[in-house]
Amino acid sequence: MHAIFNFMQELFTRENVTFAIAVFGAVGTAKSIFQSRKKVEFIPLGYTLNEDHDLIVHFEIINHSTTAISIVNISYIYDGKHYSCSKERAIAESIYHERRHVPALKDFYTQPFPLQLVGLGGTSEYIRFELPPEIHPDFSKPQTFQVSANRGKATEMTLLLSDSDSSSLHKFHIRTSIRSFFRK
Repeated sequence: MHAIFNFMQELFTRENVTFAIAVFGAVGTAKSIFQSRKKVEFIPLGYTLNEDHDLIVHFEIINHSTTAISIVNISYIYDGKHYSCSKERAIAESIYHERRHVPALKDFYTQPFPLQLVGLGGTSEYIRFELPPEIHPDFSKPQTFQVSANRGKATEMTLLLSDSDSSSLHKFHIRTSIRSFFRK
């Protein structure tokens, strides 16, 4: 019994306890750094190029990291030139329908920036890009976008807009109910 007490006294010295707390803190810091890495997935749900030459893309955006993130800009890249998205709120799509013989027009709006995504959360957003009339993108080929957020450097992604199974994070591709709800 006396030997166990002496062993415990030698084990729990001030220096050893301080060292154990420091190691525990370092492990926790390293874990939070690797978990908070920016992992945002963009899934195209649909797109349109209207008569005003506005490219409107309907994205499902999923934050796979555990901390919140703010998306401050999305740019469409065509022939090396960046076209930043419109930051103000505008009508993206209007759908006419009748309910109980009453006609109704439902408007869907683009969201003003920055887009706020909670940790492990997602949203479905319309993003509008004002393109010059001389641009004629071939949407049968993958299109390039650049996303700027409050964490990390800007990230480029290449997506096939005509394929709703296209994703910016192929290894983290998750089927969600949002996709089937907003399919065009």
